[in-house]
Amino acid sequence: MNEISAVIFDLDGVLIDSERVARTAWQQAMLEYGYILTNDIYCELIGRRPFDVDAILRLRYGSAMPLYDIRLRKRCIWEDAVMRNGIPVKEGVKEVLDYVDALRFPFAIATSSNSLDAMEKLKQSMLLCRFSIIVCGDQVPNGKPEPDIYLEAAERLKTPPSKCLAFEDSEAGFLAAKTAGMATMLIPDLVDWTVLRKPDANGILASMIDAPLAIKGLL
Repeated sequence: MNEISAVIFDLDGVLIDSERVARTAWQQAMLEYGYILTNDIYCELIGRRPFDVDAILRLRYGSAMPLYDIRLRKRCIWEDAVMRNGIPVKEGVKEVLDYVDALRFPFAIATSSNSLDAMEKLKQSMLLCRFSIIVCGDQVPNGKPEPDIYLEAAERLKTPPSKCLAFEDSEAGFLAAKTAGMATMLIPDLVDWTVLRKPDANGILASMIDAPLAIKGLL
């Protein structure tokens, strides 16, 4: 194991508690158009770029699905929920960012969200000021589970992928980071990692509260 010298975070479900709001918005919007989105199917969408999400939904529900209209409705539901409740930051995030800062490690975000959505989420959650490097799904050729987004983040961090540690909550994100050659910590959110446990993960944490100790263990 090479010494870790940089950290990369997924955004949704890792830094911010947004996946439950997104799932509710998707399920409500699809139900209004006559489609039932189960929790299991939604888990297939986690960590994917919008383009790839659409491909999965068309495969599941057919090409006649009015995705454009459903997406518009989903965004309205999402924006209403965010306006009322904001976007909570996951417990332990401030502490792990402070810890990484104290180590003088560079760190970045690697999110499948497109640039505009990612920036809005970071503003709403008051995290934008903490990150100078943010790699989004619309900035790379291929989305998770391909490694492009993590390789791009490592390049911007000026750190070899083998010396980067990624924090992920989704199977697609986990595969992307591992394929890029990075150490990867899994943090459960909506995906049940007791079922999808990956033997080659460097750790499965109960929450971000455990992240500083996990990083220390890899040094």
